[in-house]
Formats: sequence, C-alpha cells, structure tokens
Amino acid sequence: MLELEGHRPFDHFLTNHFLTLQGSKFSTSRGHMIWAGDIVEKTPATSDAVRYFLAKVNPERRLENFDLDEFVKMNNEFLVGQMQELVFAGIEAMHAARRSRPSLKVQGQLKQEVLGQREAFRASAFSMQRASESINGWVARQRAVPFASPSDAYWWIKGLAFLSAPIMPSFSVALWWVLGHEGVPNIDELFEESMPREWQGRRPFSEISIESLRPCLPHAVSVIGHWQEIGE
Repeated sequence: MLELEGHRPFDHFLTNHFLTLQGSKFSTSRGHMIWAGDIVEKTPATSDAVRYFLAKVNPERRLENFDLDEFVKMNNEFLVGQMQELVFAGIEAMHAARRSRPSLKVQGQLKQEVLGQREAFRASAFSMQRASESINGWVARQRAVPFASPSDAYWWIKGLAFLSAPIMPSFSVALWWVLGHEGVPNIDELFEESMPREWQGRRPFSEISIESLRPCLPHAVSVIGHWQEIGE
C-alpha cells in the first residue's frame, strides 16, 4: 500500500493468541474444547461471566490457561460473593433517600477508572486484562468502606454499569435500567442524575460448580478435581 497513491498501511498488527484448556491445547479435532453456546445455554454460567473470565486470562502477554476451578472460583467468589452483593446493597441504599450530585472525590475516582479503561482499549496498547482491572478496582474501592450515603451508592453503581459495559454488556444494561436510564451506558449520561427503578427479575449471577458445567465439557470431564476420560 505504500506504493499506491491515496492509500496507507494499517497502523497496528493485532496478533491472535491462544488459551489452553486445563493445560492442554484447545483442539476441535480432538474435541478438547468448550463451545460458547454450550457453556451459556446448557449450564448456569452466564455469557457475562465467561466474557469477564476470558478478559482476565487473555493470553496477550504469555500463555494462559482456562482452568475450570479458577473459573468457578472467580464466578462464585468475585462476581456473586463480592460484586453482586455490593450491587444489591447499593440498590437498597440508594432508594433510602434523595441522591445528590457526586462529590469531587467520587468524580475524580470515576474519571480515573474511565480514562484507564479507555487507555486499555487504544489500538496501540490494547489490553483486555487492563480493561477488566478497572472493574476490579472499582469493586475493591467500595469493599474497603461501606456506602456512606444513598448518593454514594447511586454513583458507585453507575460507575460499575459504565465500566462493565464493554466486558459484561447484559449486566451493565440491567444496572443502567435500574438507575433510571434507557439503552446502553454512555459517557454523555454518566454524570447526569436519574430516577432509579426497582430491580426486577432474578439476580444476574448465580453460583456454579464443576458438576454444573459438565454439560458443556469436552471428552474429558472433571470428577472430584481429577480428569477422567468418559467411559473410564
């Protein structure tokens, strides 16, 4: 393209890396793989949970492994036990009284996380792992201290909805709706006040186990922590 007038070469090379599954290469010929449709349609795992885990173990710097025990632990301990519990505590708190504009401290913290995630999505420095860290940081910050007011709860949930949108879209849209907005989270409405709604339906994440993942597993299945071939 350098030799053609009116054309230019592309700016970046995005290379494709691979995960292993339980330490072995994903292989369609050997049937050693998990189909995306199977894990979200045949098990309690959600597409958002799978997307979040894949972002965290993205093999962008080194070989990474899709470890089923780690996936179960991440889902149960972080998504269900930490993040989701904070979300519903925050939903209860933000309905308790009138909200107010975010404090300068909260605005600064949220802007810092938003800019960090935006940097992670730059083509020249693209990193799904760093993008997921913005969610981790936002949750960890709130776990350190309880919600001080309905306003704090509202703005923390709003920050989580925005930061989780690129990685956990269904979860973020549900939070955005509960906050009183429509559609998908967007930067134009991030610092605008809205009238929250009541949560409807079941919680977005539920606990899983190796056994509950069995319907999506390949020829080898995990039994009490050990891999055995079907039929053995």
